[in-house]
Order: sequence, then structure tokens, then C-alpha cells
Amino acid sequence: MVSVFFKSTLLRHLSLLLLVAATAPIAEASPAANPLAPIRAEASISASNPYAQQTIVYTVRILSWTNVLQFSLDPPTIPGAALELLEDKPRTYLRATAEGQVVVNEYRYALTPLVAGHIEIPPTHLSGKAEPLGQNQYPGTPQRSVPFQVQTQRVALHARIAPPSAAQPWLPLQALELINEGTTQKARVGEPFTLSLWLRALGVRGQRLPNLADLLQDANFRIYQEKAVEYWQDGSPDGNAVRGQRHETLTVVPLTTGVLHLPTLRIPWWNTAKDQQATLEWQAPEIKVVGATETEESASPPRSASPWSLVLFVGSLSLLMGWWAGRGPLNPQGIAGLIERVLIGWRRIGERLRPQAIRIEAWTKTASQTAARLFQKTIGTALAKRLRGQRPRLPLNSANRILSRLMPS
Repeated sequence: MVSVFFKSTLLRHLSLLLLVAATAPIAEASPAANPLAPIRAEASISASNPYAQQTIVYTVRILSWTNVLQFSLDPPTIPGAALELLEDKPRTYLRATAEGQVVVNEYRYALTPLVAGHIEIPPTHLSGKAEPLGQNQYPGTPQRSVPFQVQTQRVALHARIAPPSAAQPWLPLQALELINEGTTQKARVGEPFTLSLWLRALGVRGQRLPNLADLLQDANFRIYQEKAVEYWQDGSPDGNAVRGQRHETLTVVPLTTGVLHLPTLRIPWWNTAKDQQATLEWQAPEIKVVGATETEESASPPRSASPWSLVLFVGSLSLLMGWWAGRGPLNPQGIAGLIERVLIGWRRIGERLRPQAIRIEAWTKTASQTAARLFQKTIGTALAKRLRGQRPRLPLNSANRILSRLMPS
């Protein structure tokens, strides 16, 4: 009786063990045991309490522990907000998790609340095909895949109304700058020149930046856009802001001569980082406008000669006069007239150099002293010797005194 009971109990236990072994999962993952690939999705925003009309970043991340063969992403429609893809290609990187390393594909969107108040972002849906986890693909074998469907969590934000003290038009940004690629310093009446300006902002798309040509209108010139305005936008490297750029190539036609002053460009904006009003101001450099027939030389101020070139000139002139003084009979009155003309010329050059900088005046003084010493050594010595030659009994000192009388003070 006991043996029969023991046998029947043993058979029941063996049957149960066989059933458990037949239904237990295999230790190594297989497509049958893991019909869905491990894919997960998550979403986040760069700011949960932005202003209305302030552009923030909405990011969708796809986390995959296996190769994703294909997928489609269906961004949500958000009541009270605008959503636009920032970058055509996702940013891909690796992330360490508790389940091991995972591949992350990150998509960034520009999200702009259009009204103030509570705004809820519905889930973003993703679907596609991926390799089954643990499947080893060998060359020549058919590629196996399993479908997946995942979605992100809901995200909520509260948009604030613009402060009453904010300037209009309302432009909430994190940063704003203007870059001038180079402006000509000379122009002619009726002839156009080009002005290339970049407006770069952090916290807005390029299309929302203001028109610069409208802010530079004036009665002294005509200004219009030379070609279509160019826009760029993408996400900042840290993913916390939208970078927007606006490039305008403007054609300016001066209508009057003189110094052209472009109007000071002022763009009011609200600094969301400091939560205060700010203004971008840019002043173009002065542009000298000449007449249509005026030459560049006549329009430009006269250039002063280098003082050291004057030294070379007076040295050459002194040598020439010394050579001339040694030829033929000497005419003291002719020498006096020549010296007087030379000195008058030097006075005029000095008057032209006088308005220059102190540094130039110092160089001129040094040059004049050097020229005087050179004049004394060359012309003075030559003339004194020549006078002594005509009057042999005349001492050299007396010849020098005669020469000093011929030279005007």
C-alpha cells in the first residue's frame, strides 16, 4: 500500500517537473521569449515656466538596447502652442543605465507657447521595427525584426504673461547680438554700396527676429534689401535654448555729399535670464560721401610727408647747391634769393605738419635740426670757401659772417 502510494506520488512529481521544464523560459534570450525589442521613449522641456511667445526646447529621446531598423515619429499637436522641428538629423550618443549601455537618438523641437496659462503637451508616439534582443545575425542569413510601438510621457508647462513694463514689440530672449561684416568708409552720391548685417539671438527662431532694413530708414539715403533674407535656427549644444540667426544684405544709395551717418539701430528685447528689459544698440561707422565727379584724391585730406623723407630731400638739395656754388663766379644776391626760396618752402611744409600729432611734430623738429646741420656742413662750407677763393685775403671767419648776412633770419 505504501509502495503504491509512493509510486503514484513520485509519478505526479516527475510529471510536474517535466511540465515546468517544458514551459520554463530559456536562459538565453530568443525572439520567441522576447517578441518585442527593448525600446523606450522619453520627453522633456528646457523650461517649465516660460513667458508667452518665448521659445523653448522640447526634446524627444529614443532609447534602444538593440539595433533599430526603421521607425517613424509622430509629434503631438499642442493646443495653445506651436511646435517646429529644429534639426533634420537626430543627435546620437551613448548613455550608461542600470540595464547597460543604451543608444540614444535625440530629436529637438522649438516649442513656443502662444497664450499664457496652463499648457499640456500630449505624448509623442513612435513605431517601427528593431532586431530582437540577443539575435545574432550572420552574413547571408535573412534579417529578422520585431515591431514596436512606444510613446513618451505627457509634459506640462505654465506660460506667464508679458510684464507690463516690457517694450513692444514683445521679444523675450536669452541673448542678442548684431555683427557687421564690414562697411565701406567711402562712397559716391548715387552709387550703391553694400551693408551685410547678422542678427543672432538665443531663445528665438530666425524668422521671428526684426527686419533691420525698416530700422535704418533715413532721408539722406535710400536702403533696400539686395537679396532674400536668410534664416537659420538650431539647438544650443547643451539643449537648453534655440539659436536663431537672421542675415540681411542691404544696398545703400547716398543722396547727399558729406559725412553719412546711418541711424543708430535700436532693438528692445526682454532678457529672460535676468528678467529685465534690455536694448541692443548699434552705430554704423561714418561714411564719407563725395560727388559723382569728385576724385578720391580731392576728397581725401592731404597726406603729410614723412619727416625723414624731408631730411633726404634737403640733403640732396644741399649737395646740389654746394656743387653749384663751386662752379663759376659767385653771385651773392642770387645765392641769397635761392636760400630765401628754400627756407620759405620749408616754412610752408612746417605749417602743413603743425596740425599733426605730437609725435609727428617731434619727428619734424628732429628732421629740421638734422637738415640745418647738414645745410651748414655742405652749403655753408662750400660758399665760405668760394668767397674766400674770390677774395684771397678774406679770412674764413669773415666769409662765414658774410654768408650769415645773406641768409634771412
